[in-house]
Amino acid sequence: MLLALDISNTNIKFGLYDHDVMKHRWVVSTVRQRTTDEYAMVLSDLLRHVGYILTDIDDIIISSVVPPLTPVFEDLATRYCNLEALVVNHTLDLGIKLLVDNPWEVGSDRIMTIIAAHHLYGGPAIVIAFSTATTFDVVSAEGDFLGGAIAPGLSISAEALSSSASQLYRVNMTPPRSALGKNTIENMQSGIIYGHVGLVQGLIARISKEIPDVIHESEIKIIAHGGMAQQMAPIIPEIQYVNQYLPLEGLRLIHNRLRGPDSFEGKLFHNRVWWGDGNRHLPTILYKTSSKHRRSTKKIRQQLCCLIKKSGPSWTRTRDLSLIRTAL
Repeated sequence: MLLALDISNTNIKFGLYDHDVMKHRWVVSTVRQRTTDEYAMVLSDLLRHVGYILTDIDDIIISSVVPPLTPVFEDLATRYCNLEALVVNHTLDLGIKLLVDNPWEVGSDRIMTIIAAHHLYGGPAIVIAFSTATTFDVVSAEGDFLGGAIAPGLSISAEALSSSASQLYRVNMTPPRSALGKNTIENMQSGIIYGHVGLVQGLIARISKEIPDVIHESEIKIIAHGGMAQQMAPIIPEIQYVNQYLPLEGLRLIHNRLRGPDSFEGKLFHNRVWWGDGNRHLPTILYKTSSKHRRSTKKIRQQLCCLIKKSGPSWTRTRDLSLIRTAL
């Protein structure tokens, strides 16, 4: 079982996969003050509700745009699942190019959605996330990240309006009956929601003209996801697809590339690990088929990858490891 975690500023999404099929999906509020143990109990309760326990998880992949919570979930993976989580960032071999000035600035949330969007719908495409911020991510026909735009989200706009104007207050994020509001609530809803529609349509039009090698703008797929996507898509005709599973699907695809059964590391570390002490000084490790036993540490993982890439599946003697044999 693969657990995919999408940690955003507002919510944390959990996706539980079995052989590339999402079995369950949960969303909990992001609470920066929660500890590893508290999040472990939350996850344990969610799993128990559908008949699983923490040790049923075979691997964990994490995307986080909340830096304080990244080590919390890495610690959860280590202490409660005996796993080394895969944390998505721009340095991984993702199979795409980040064609921007500063690749290290590209958040993992944007990386995983463009990978999923290109896999599911092809390119060129504009992926719009209606979340805390409204982001526009542009993917080329080849699947590379071309750049995008970041604008304040609907909730930020509404909060700024109500907190800065003493006679205005928070309103529900639902479209009014008309853009021509007849009362204060409808006026605010019109300004916030239809104003955001204009922002989205304007950026789609501008960005579409700047995507290279596009003969006609109808070639460009417009894909939306995020908390407000379902409400916004019906009033933005340019949006062709709404897929709330896009981020988690992106994580699954990244995991398959880096640790899946067909990947190099997957062939090593999705196998059973037997720990021995043949000479009472250094461990003897024998890899066979299964995933129920203890995983290797990060250090040994790196050493094994390096050794096997050099020597292939054979017995190897090193200063650090006694005997290593891989059955790939």
